[in-house]
Amino acid sequence: MAAETIALEYLFLPDADTSEVLMEFIHFALHDVESVWWTGIWMVFFNHTPDHKEEAAQRTRRQQMTVSVFPGTTDHRTRGYFLTNEADFVDAIEEWPSPAFQKFISLLYNCLQLLVDAYTKTEATFPQGISGLSA
Repeated sequence: MAAETIALEYLFLPDADTSEVLMEFIHFALHDVESVWWTGIWMVFFNHTPDHKEEAAQRTRRQQMTVSVFPGTTDHRTRGYFLTNEADFVDAIEEWPSPAFQKFISLLYNCLQLLVDAYTKTEATFPQGISGLSA
């Protein structure tokens, strides 16, 4: 599920003060795209090739990150932070995935950059542009 949908708030609003403008949260198409992206992240966290050997420290790190990003609750803070902080994404998955996943991880990283850019551009039009999002 998309981080904003879990939080019921927009995470990519411009730095300008929008607190005075009351905006109802609206689920829009980028949230669906983000959900597909999270499916790819889930695949990286929960799968590895049969020949991949994992040190105990790597296994512990992977398990900690998995619980952090997929806590099984609607706690949105970690997921939103993972999505909005590129360094956390890189740090979370650079050391333990199977080498066979490197091209897929590169694709997910590129998709993350496109997704964040699309969110930033879309939410820069808020609150005026929000009305165009409802179906």
